[in-house]
Amino acid sequence: ATSLGKVPPIPVPDESNVLRTVDMLYNQLEVKRLKRNALSERLVQAEKELSSLTAEVDMSGYANLTTRREAAHYRLSQLRESSLKIERDLSELRFIRNRFSTDREYEQIAIDTAPRKTSPKVMLHLFMSAVLGLLLGCGIAYLFVQMDNTIKTPSDVYYYLNVNYLGGIPLWNENTCLPVISPEAPNSLVSETYAHLCNNIRYGHDGHPEKCLLIASAVQNEGKSTIATNLAMRYALEGSSVLLIDADMRRPSIAAILDCYLPILANPKGLFDFLNETCSWEETIIHSAVPNLDVVLCGQVRANSVKLLGIPRMIEFLDKMESVYDVVIIDCPAILPVVDAVTLAPKMRGVLLVLSAGEIRIEAARMALYRLEYVNAPITGVVLNKVLGHAQTYTYYYSGMPNEHGD
Repeated sequence: ATSLGKVPPIPVPDESNVLRTVDMLYNQLEVKRLKRNALSERLVQAEKELSSLTAEVDMSGYANLTTRREAAHYRLSQLRESSLKIERDLSELRFIRNRFSTDREYEQIAIDTAPRKTSPKVMLHLFMSAVLGLLLGCGIAYLFVQMDNTIKTPSDVYYYLNVNYLGGIPLWNENTCLPVISPEAPNSLVSETYAHLCNNIRYGHDGHPEKCLLIASAVQNEGKSTIATNLAMRYALEGSSVLLIDADMRRPSIAAILDCYLPILANPKGLFDFLNETCSWEETIIHSAVPNLDVVLCGQVRANSVKLLGIPRMIEFLDKMESVYDVVIIDCPAILPVVDAVTLAPKMRGVLLVLSAGEIRIEAARMALYRLEYVNAPITGVVLNKVLGHAQTYTYYYSGMPNEHGD
């Protein structure tokens, strides 16, 4: 310890100096080994001479023998001291060599096992992250597409159903327009939408509308009754005489849709009453407040009403209505739940299938078409209802255009 009570730190030699020292000690060790070997040979020779001197005691003088003997002993002692010094130097050199060798081995092990410091490759990491994110996004999108098996676009109609696509009806809401055409606003968005649909029906049949058109859907709540009513009102606004028949004896809805356009009748006669032979066809006709539009309601529905749709009296009624009106539009139940539409379809001039976009599954739509094709029904085409984003297209052209009321 020093006067301050502290032990000064041991200086750490530089690595290059340590390596030079080790090399020098190795060289000295080799030299000492050679000297040791030489002295060992001289010691053996001196011992031989000493023994020979002992044997010649009787042949030479005593003084000469004593001198030579002391010289040999002195020489032998020097050789032994030199040998001991070499042994000490060898021991020290071995210790130093072993110490430095061990330190260098530990240093090499530490260097080999130490974590390597590398500079971050920012651009490579960003590129790999972008590629992995893109692949992950594509995989998730593909998974969602595979899970969503509904009819959504006209391309789906052509690809999965292989039938004509006649048009799409937007998903109307309170901020755009009412879902039923108003006779007082013939140029409204709803009216123009159905004008395109009527034009497509005409174009597909030599410029003439279907004389007797059945409106059906694959399942319930796809909006077929609203589309049937609007088609009838659009044909009537164009000047054609139209008869709208409510043949949905399961859940009739035409009377509720046209409530404000129909006269108040206590017990109106309907299609069921005519097919049950309790009234004439003239008594079933109701003149609405819409010009050129007449309506035949369902009537008093009973349990056996569905069987009446396939009797010859129904065929005669439709033939008569075709001769009286330009266009006859019939609203009937959905195809898959009940058999009513399949019963009427072969007797029609055309069948318009209504599908709810994004709701009806591909398998259900195919099954509905299969049932119509199985009975050889004349399928006019498919209309997609509740199409998202359709109304904005019309809003661009008709925003700011006043209707007949100046709204």
